[in-house]
Amino acid sequence: MNYGEDLSLQVMLANKTYHQHLFKILEDVDIHHHYQVLLLINRLGGKTTQKVLCDNLQIEKSNMVSIIDLFEKKGYITREMNYRDRRGKMIVCTQKAREIITTFMHAFNLLQDNIVHDISWQEMHNFLHVLKKINQNLLNLGKLKVIEIENNSVL
Repeated sequence: MNYGEDLSLQVMLANKTYHQHLFKILEDVDIHHHYQVLLLINRLGGKTTQKVLCDNLQIEKSNMVSIIDLFEKKGYITREMNYRDRRGKMIVCTQKAREIITTFMHAFNLLQDNIVHDISWQEMHNFLHVLKKINQNLLNLGKLKVIEIENNSVL
């Protein structure tokens, strides 16, 4: 069995179908395509830096600036002074963001109730654990490739 090919197909199909259903539930939410940014800020205590967001979500700084500008314009975040590093700003969730995060959590719970009904807790735990390992290995592979390219080698 070619696990790489099957993994690629199954992850792509699961991602596509999951987000089609999620976006249908969230069709009235004006920022549903960037929901992970708000969820991460919330997970980090409601405020963080742009660098932390970029690093954790693997989003280029220029793209993150556009997302943050959109969120600020729509009232989901504010930029505040970063007292640890006055050159940067802290990205802070507003009450409006906390309310929309509740909507996201409801959507996730609704989807979860419908897609894991015949999957045990242990199977789901193992799946997420393995997927996190695969993502970490892919990140490390990207770092390895950069090193090898710098040394004029081919991966």
